[in-house]
Amino acid sequence: MGSRRMLHDRICESEKIDKLSAEEERLYTRLLTHLDDYGNYPADPKAVRMACFPLKKRWTNHTVKVWLDRIVDVGLASYYEEQGERF
Repeated sequence: MGSRRMLHDRICESEKIDKLSAEEERLYTRLLTHLDDYGNYPADPKAVRMACFPLKKRWTNHTVKVWLDRIVDVGLASYYEEQGERF
């Protein structure tokens, strides 16, 4: 059985979170629900969009990539490659 992740109320006081737009923050919190036990998820914008916003048709893969890049820029996540796949 996998570990259970929970958001703590301290997220509301995070200076890094505060640097995100409302949409970027929404992506960040939704993405947390899809991470594996080690905090990894493929960084493919299409896969992220389909997992996190399956009903939001107006947001494009490009938009999600911009948001992912911003989440990385503020230090809440990082990109890395493993066997040719970006996470």
